[in-house]
Amino acid sequence: MSKSSTPYDTVAAPPTRSSYASLLQPRRRRRQLHLSAAPEDDRPLVPLSPVRQAACVGSLLALFTVNQWSRSLIFYLVDFTDRAGQPAAAVAEASRAFMNVELGFDQAQYGLLASLGFAAVFSFASFLAGLAVDKADARTLLPTSGVLWSLAMLWQAAASSFGDVLGSRFLLGFSQAFCNPAAYVALGRISAPSSRATVLGVYSSGVYIGGGLAALSILLDGPLGWRGVSQLAGATGVGVALIAAVALPSLPPVASEGREEAAGEEAATAQQVSALSSLRDDLSELLAPPVVRWLLAASALRFLAGFALGVWIGAQFALLKASVNGVAGAASALGGGALADRRGAAEPRARQWVPAAGSLVAVPFWLAALSAPTLQLSLAALFLEYLAAESWFGPTVAALQAATPARLQGLSQGVFSTLTLVGNLAPLAIGVLLRDQGFELAPTLGVLVSVLYVAAAAAFVVAGEAGLEAGPPGAISRETARDG
Repeated sequence: MSKSSTPYDTVAAPPTRSSYASLLQPRRRRRQLHLSAAPEDDRPLVPLSPVRQAACVGSLLALFTVNQWSRSLIFYLVDFTDRAGQPAAAVAEASRAFMNVELGFDQAQYGLLASLGFAAVFSFASFLAGLAVDKADARTLLPTSGVLWSLAMLWQAAASSFGDVLGSRFLLGFSQAFCNPAAYVALGRISAPSSRATVLGVYSSGVYIGGGLAALSILLDGPLGWRGVSQLAGATGVGVALIAAVALPSLPPVASEGREEAAGEEAATAQQVSALSSLRDDLSELLAPPVVRWLLAASALRFLAGFALGVWIGAQFALLKASVNGVAGAASALGGGALADRRGAAEPRARQWVPAAGSLVAVPFWLAALSAPTLQLSLAALFLEYLAAESWFGPTVAALQAATPARLQGLSQGVFSTLTLVGNLAPLAIGVLLRDQGFELAPTLGVLVSVLYVAAAAAFVVAGEAGLEAGPPGAISRETARDG
């Protein structure tokens, strides 16, 4: 589609009987005709062979899985059981298995390590990472990020004090922040718009696979100890980062490609784009489309619900949660992306109807998980809740990419990742309600998570309506890429 074409070119000609008839056609039909008339817009920005593309997606999925494994591992390397009066041999064995026993930090210090000590640095760095992705090659950023967070895990393995662990968490949060923005942009450029939600769904399943691996790592606490498990995660991260460096093609920022290829008027356009150095201007441009604002609002609500649910589910069921998170969450991410691509080919709004429907369907299963009379029924309901709810990542990131100018893709994904800090406010708010207001945990979680799911569903629906004026998925990114 050229720059001058519009979704309604069929009615731009002088009025005729046929053109008047076209005005009477339903809006949905005109939109479908437009989508079928522009097959060239379904090409990836960076074409690869099917084998090379599969290798890229697989290496990034592995990288993200290790990312989440390393991030969540600390949850399963602590045990605050009162050991007063236990034999010295039992305490020594516990010191080998659990870092808090050996290093001597308490639950309040652990809370800092597990939540804000990581999330604050991660969220701030995510914003910087978004800016970096718009100016640097993603193939360089991704392996570098993986090596740095692997070094953070090796630092954790060698820790001799709480301060060492806190420092390693700071480095972990900073380095991991560069993974998602760079990976989202890379996957968006190597995948066709018609399959982009599926590809991003495959990648986002690493959240659940990595979380499941972290929970299963409690089985290694005994034979390897907490230091050995941390070393294993660090060594694996280095290996996967090197694989990603080999598998990925060169992915320089779109702006630099434009400056290299532009001439005449195109060169002037590239200079004008590069002159937009003000962060305020870039953010204003990014947030100008209503669809972007609604997608980010829906994402913030989903992060709030997800963190509230994840933090306050009993950690004593870690192994059972591993099957729920890893299997149901990954299946939901994969299925949600594929369904959004399939339905979105005929009805663009369906790309946001999928996460909206998933959020609504999850509500009764979530309430059932809290009220089930047995643990088995509760976990079965929780499995179905994850299966419905976690379908939102792929379609949402794909829609965000389609609505964002190519030169701001990194910034948009950085802002998206920064919303995890907003999500961390939910567990803190629940803690305050439980401690200061005397609320009970189950009813509080039931109401809060359900309200957040319903609100997110409404925001997704509004985002779908707002996206109608943005044209076919990927059209904005492709045209902006051609402009350089």
